[in-house]
Amino acid sequence: MCIRQWRYTCFLTGLMRGGIGVYNYGFIAELNDNKLSNIRKLLDKEYEFITGFKHLELKGYTVKAKESSGVKYRGCDLSDIESTKVHLTDYIN
Repeated sequence: MCIRQWRYTCFLTGLMRGGIGVYNYGFIAELNDNKLSNIRKLLDKEYEFITGFKHLELKGYTVKAKESSGVKYRGCDLSDIESTKVHLTDYIN
């Protein structure tokens, strides 16, 4: 789970588990008054990028974090990833 606040809106990313308890799909939602709204199912590619990017962001874009990043193995160029801005609002609307 990854929570980010943007202009007084809290966004939550997470995953839903299927019948046997493993990853089924990722989602993004807004958290307002302890309730989820604007829930949107993410494409696997979107979910993997958002969670991978946010993991790098939390780790401070260190060389070690980049080397083991799932985003790297998805073919993203990580040489200047620090300047990339990922706005979760882009995935809600």
